[in-house]
Amino acid sequence: MIRVLVTGGVCSGKSHVCEYLASLGARVHYTDQIAHEVYSPGSATHAAILESFPALECNADQPIDRRHLGRLVFGDEAARDRLNQIVWPAVAQSVHSALEKDRAEGAQVAVVESALALEAYGGVPPYADRVWVCWVEAEEAVRRLMRRNGLEEPRARAVLAAQWSNEQRFEYAHERIHTARTQQETRAAVLQCWHRLLGTHPPPAM
Repeated sequence: MIRVLVTGGVCSGKSHVCEYLASLGARVHYTDQIAHEVYSPGSATHAAILESFPALECNADQPIDRRHLGRLVFGDEAARDRLNQIVWPAVAQSVHSALEKDRAEGAQVAVVESALALEAYGGVPPYADRVWVCWVEAEEAVRRLMRRNGLEEPRARAVLAAQWSNEQRFEYAHERIHTARTQQETRAAVLQCWHRLLGTHPPPAM
């Protein structure tokens, strides 16, 4: 089984790429969904976050307000590192379990979608054999983020600046997928990556 990390900055088209990969037969796992599970009340991760970030003012039986938590760590590298040290080991364990299940069930390709895996691990995470980076130009990412989240331009630019640049991600990329194109063009690019991954040849154009 081949394990692919699909990553990229905010609003870089990762979800669309992963939806198409699922239609091609890949098993797809989203670390944001997994993180939501490990954040749940009663978990060790939930307890550790409340202990480390008392400003959340959250009880042990209450879900964590992840937007509030995001504001607490935004622009604070030490706080962000502290949060990563709590969350990412739990996420990695869940990812590992999901991938082992995929392998046992005979999956050919398993995909993990994660915006921050490269940053969290300082490189390629141990659960990835290949890294596909989705990307758009910075100005396009800002426009998408403003439209999606209703942010003012300075805030959108600050969110983008807090993440790794495209160039930093490209250092680890086996494939680069430019998504600032039509859906058809993006899917065609993904399909080419898919065939390269499997060592197969795409059907001739009609």
